[in-house]
Amino acid sequence: MLFVNYQSFSATCELFSETVYQLFGSISQKERVLTINVFGGITDGEYLSKSEIIRQKAQQVFGRLPLLSYIAQMPENEHTLIAEVGYLAEGISTLAVCYHKIPAGRYLTTETDDFSAILIEGMMSDQLRKPIAEQSFDILNKIQKILKTVSMPVENIIRQWNYIGHITSVENNSQNYQEFNNERALFYASTNWKDGFPAATGISMDIHAVIVSLIAVQFHNNTRILPVDNSLQLAAYRYSKTLLGKSEKKQTPKFERAKLIITGQSACCFISGTAAILGEQSLTNVNVKTQTSQTIALIRHLISTENLKENGINFSCELKIVHLRIYVKETADFEAVCQVVEAEFSGISLMYVCAGVCREELLVEIEGVAMTEL
Repeated sequence: MLFVNYQSFSATCELFSETVYQLFGSISQKERVLTINVFGGITDGEYLSKSEIIRQKAQQVFGRLPLLSYIAQMPENEHTLIAEVGYLAEGISTLAVCYHKIPAGRYLTTETDDFSAILIEGMMSDQLRKPIAEQSFDILNKIQKILKTVSMPVENIIRQWNYIGHITSVENNSQNYQEFNNERALFYASTNWKDGFPAATGISMDIHAVIVSLIAVQFHNNTRILPVDNSLQLAAYRYSKTLLGKSEKKQTPKFERAKLIITGQSACCFISGTAAILGEQSLTNVNVKTQTSQTIALIRHLISTENLKENGINFSCELKIVHLRIYVKETADFEAVCQVVEAEFSGISLMYVCAGVCREELLVEIEGVAMTEL
């Protein structure tokens, strides 16, 4: 089994500092917390000061700093903060975890007999007024330095989260998401990705910034790392030139629909951000409930034994979803999306935030984690 599992916590107070303190206080098993992603509504002018409050309160509550990322995505209630917490898996000692800080940023390393892993805190550019392309370049350069510091090849990135300010907005005649994709493609060009690209999410934020966090793993045993295609969707990195436009500079999004890690008697599947796209075309002229149902159907098909067989993977046990993060474009649609999701899933960790998707016509996106014992 991999080294993280996820739980979500929330808190609501009038004062931001009180909300943060209450939020961190509600988190269980504090000694085993590795990462905390805090989600909340925020403006550009408040972001840095509130990020500092989050760090101060984390130090106060935990006595140390887990990896912290503050994501500018608002929950349904604008005064609420949500924490998505990644825990060290049972059976792995906290002594196996080391936190590091270098000029490029903060990260942690985990060493066991089975694997070496690195988790990188949400990286940001030092200059938030730069164009999105330049911020993306700065961040990916920082990540490259961290990976080199720990001798972790770029191709060992298995899961990456890319938060892109105002993702579909156009700056200097180029869309922000496209600018990020161009920079990511240059960063990835240094390796051949023999085990496929990472699973990934590219999603909007409410500030003019880019944040990237990731997990990279190097296994020491016979563990298999496998990319998973969805037979109902074209692989994102194979999207057509027609869809992208005429410029040869434009690069496709470099990620797999999912990444499956099989080790020992268990398997973990990182499900990339998924929206209602069939083939490479968005499902349009339908309401948010229909898009949500279609997205869930795509995820269920992705991890089904039928689709895994098409990818050359034969399982005797089904993968079961254990955590989902749901991005809803419009706050007015929260209730409708919740109704669909919670009718399909019970007894698992669910969290919802408001965030724009990479295409204007898409109203919802879902990512997650699925696991099974073999």
